[in-house]
Amino acid sequence: MSYASNKTAILIKDIYKLAYQTPVTSFKDKVFYTLKPILEIDAGTWITRGETDAHFYESDAYTFCLPDGFIQEPIHFNSVSEQIQNIYSIIYNNPGRTFDILDILTESEWYNSELYQLYCKKYQLSHSLMTTQIEPHNQVVNLVTYARHDADKIFTSEEKQLSEWVQPCLVDGLKINLLNQFQHQNKDAFYGVFDTFGHIIEAEDSLISLLQQSTLLQGAHCELIRDNPDCLIDHQGLMIQSKSHEGLILVEVMKSPLSKQLSSRQLDICHHLIAGKSNKEIAKALKLAPNTVNNHLKRIFNILNVTSRHQAIGYLMRQDILQ
Repeated sequence: MSYASNKTAILIKDIYKLAYQTPVTSFKDKVFYTLKPILEIDAGTWITRGETDAHFYESDAYTFCLPDGFIQEPIHFNSVSEQIQNIYSIIYNNPGRTFDILDILTESEWYNSELYQLYCKKYQLSHSLMTTQIEPHNQVVNLVTYARHDADKIFTSEEKQLSEWVQPCLVDGLKINLLNQFQHQNKDAFYGVFDTFGHIIEAEDSLISLLQQSTLLQGAHCELIRDNPDCLIDHQGLMIQSKSHEGLILVEVMKSPLSKQLSSRQLDICHHLIAGKSNKEIAKALKLAPNTVNNHLKRIFNILNVTSRHQAIGYLMRQDILQ
């Protein structure tokens, strides 16, 4: 078995193990510490997001052994920012392929570039490997970069091949890690992970359905989550809690308690509905016109997302509306 095959087999086993056992907030960190001795890397980044046209920001990325502010620093140098965008456009247009910076620039061009002189040199980033993977169903991009300080220690062709082979495993491991977190949470809540631009990375079908019903989701994008990455929001009968972490927004969605979704009059009608009363009986008991009761019931059905009287009664009974 070749060097790359041996290393890949070891990594795949370790990464999948981490995917199942590691909290989502530390998965990328654990992966990089696993990769560090195998690829002999000194630093790196892992960016997961659905937006490819905007600048990179600190909140977009996981960084390994790099200081705060590293990701955003190029914004202050137009020439550096432009060179980064040119390099990444090549990488984006070749998903699944690992590039050494010296595949894109000659050694002389690289060390004399403003990108190196004004930015990478400051952090002793002499050599780097870069790989992207783009998900076909939602166009989410995972961009992983490995770097070395030693200018004399160029990445070998075997190490480059290993990086290329392991990239799909990293992305699959991240998916498993995200989905695995959903299974250990509140059974009454629905979960998803978004990037900082509000694009869905992974989400349960029920969460997507709830956001669509509330017209919060446009395609695979949610502006409310983008604009509120760390908060608790009560919106149109949904309790939405979000927490940002290294380029990801972890989202928990629950339906608000019925006591908050329904008016006091609608709650009165629900109590009579559960008791098995007809619309006429409810109208008489509450001294309302029958049409008024009918209109209230239509709104109640809409809030409960049911289409029949029997479904409404079953839903209300499960929610302990009589308590």
